Amino acid sequence: MKTPEYFWNKDYKIVFKAILKEEGGGFTAYMPELGRNAFIGDGDTKEEALASLKSIFFHLIAKYIELGQEIPLPKKEHRYSGTFSVRVSPELHETIVEQAEDAGISLNQYITECLAAASVGNCTIAKIDHHFASIKNFNEALIQTTALSVGVAAYTLKKSTEATWGLQ
Repeated sequence: MKTPEYFWNKDYKIVFKAILKEEGGGFTAYMPELGRNAFIGDGDTKEEALASLKSIFFHLIAKYIELGQEIPLPKKEHRYSGTFSVRVSPELHETIVEQAEDAGISLNQYITECLAAASVGNCTIAKIDHHFASIKNFNEALIQTTALSVGVAAYTLKKSTEATWGLQ
């Protein structure tokens, strides 16, 4: 049978927060994976807050075990199969199949790459959307970008001509 000590040693994340002086000062300690307000300890120091949290944790976990309630494991303790099912519209299904074929990879590989890119913030569409959302006047930005491009091209052409004809 699992004991409170078994769960305490499972390496749940513990967060410490300072308590404002107006509210008494000190620290609180809690375990967000078990609910922000489910297990809270407090004390004048982080060590005291942790000791308080541990005492409350052991008491409540013992009650949960006694009542037969399921106790969630820390996130890193979860095991995932790597397989899940997603429902999409037929139009989206067709589009991503075509994109996978164009890329010369399987649908599974294509979706895996898209999810991986999106999960680390490298999704090109998200970056483009974010960029354009930050531009208040798209037409003005386009004009400025075009003017800059033309200016660079004209400067480059001028320097190239000067170099060719010996002008300075």
